Amino acid sequence: PAGPADIQALEKLTGASITSLSGLRDALEKEFRRNLDAGMIAVKIGLAYMRELHFREIEEAEAERAFERLVKGGEKLPDGFRRNFVRPFRDLEDYMFHQVMQLADAHHVPVQIHTGIHAGTRGVLINTRPTLLTNVFLLYPRIPFDIFHISYPYQSELIALAKGFPNVHADFCWAHVISPDRKSTRLNS
Repeated sequence: PAGPADIQALEKLTGASITSLSGLRDALEKEFRRNLDAGMIAVKIGLAYMRELHFREIEEAEAERAFERLVKGGEKLPDGFRRNFVRPFRDLEDYMFHQVMQLADAHHVPVQIHTGIHAGTRGVLINTRPTLLTNVFLLYPRIPFDIFHISYPYQSELIALAKGFPNVHADFCWAHVISPDRKSTRLNS
């Protein structure tokens, strides 16, 4: 969540009252279980479209402070592309990411992560490097990680990660279409 409106949307989605970090965790767990019951077979992470993929380990007290600032409102979020770099509630984001990983681990659910090239244009490519996830692979060795788009143009990093971590798998989705359009690379004569 990026603000009070997002918390309200989560309350509506989950039917839970979210007034604290523990309430947010409870809503996450409720929604996770609901999705499992509905047939969820993997967790899909598309956060590289919004931020870089390094997820620090955050103490609960730090996440609680970030949650309180978020629900209080009033903090202006950066405009446009700057949101990819400036994350005022980063401690909460990182903490909740690890909550999702713990649920995936406990329920033996694989995790798919978008890395490399974005769909569309103007993506912040450096945010998508798969090596930013190294601590995640170390912390959750039982989770199978399916790393999307061969991490292009960081495919060499993904090759090294897949070699070094038995739970990291290179997914070749989009690999067949990741090549420049010949029309756009022609020189005008």
